[in-house]
Amino acid sequence: MRRAIEALSYADGVLWALLAQACSPGDPFATCAPELLRSTDRGQTWAPLPTPPSAGPQIFAFLRLDRGRAWLFGNRLQRTTDGGESWTTLSMPDGCDRRAAFPAYAAGTLWLACTDCHANGSECRAVYTSPDGGDSWMRAFPPDPFDPNAFTNGGTTSQLAAASAQTAVFCLAAGPAGGPLQSTLDGGQTWNWILRQPNAGCAGAQFIDDLHGWFADNNDSFGPALSAAVWQSVDGGRHWERHALP
Repeated sequence: MRRAIEALSYADGVLWALLAQACSPGDPFATCAPELLRSTDRGQTWAPLPTPPSAGPQIFAFLRLDRGRAWLFGNRLQRTTDGGESWTTLSMPDGCDRRAAFPAYAAGTLWLACTDCHANGSECRAVYTSPDGGDSWMRAFPPDPFDPNAFTNGGTTSQLAAASAQTAVFCLAAGPAGGPLQSTLDGGQTWNWILRQPNAGCAGAQFIDDLHGWFADNNDSFGPALSAAVWQSVDGGRHWERHALP
């Protein structure tokens, strides 16, 4: 029976693995309920965690912090605060069901970007924030779900990274409309290009506090002399400095 590793996470001295399991012999892409495993010896041995209730057949995203906190985003939102021993079922924000979901967390605020409408290297995006770990949600962008400006003008999302309750960045995969980075400084209400280059992509982004962050580009579309680089910000994502890799 095929099992694929969807995500790995290390926190509180424990390694977690999120698995998706095929359950239909005639359909290799059909999945049963996800499975969580934990290892206290850095992957030498594994033991199952309790299966989250009502997780559904598809997990779109997985976010885990320290102090036993974690979230599973799928057709339902699952939250644990005791290291996976018990789970609470919450509702996803309206409109996020069955779409690609990208979570982030900073300064007590849970962020969630939901994407759809892929076309010509662009996509529709809705951004939600929660001050209480997913108990309630506010739609930050676009404020009106029928807003014709719901497009953020290029790029397909590969990750959302947050520096604070007000500042976050879209890490964008390469696309003809452009990438690799868009940023908000007002809690997600407006988004602007920080760096833009057609066919340039962001391989990953991370903030360690409200000022310091990094992202990696994933191709040489910035020019032959500017391939393979990590970019650093020391002002909360407002400006980025490039550091070439060896």
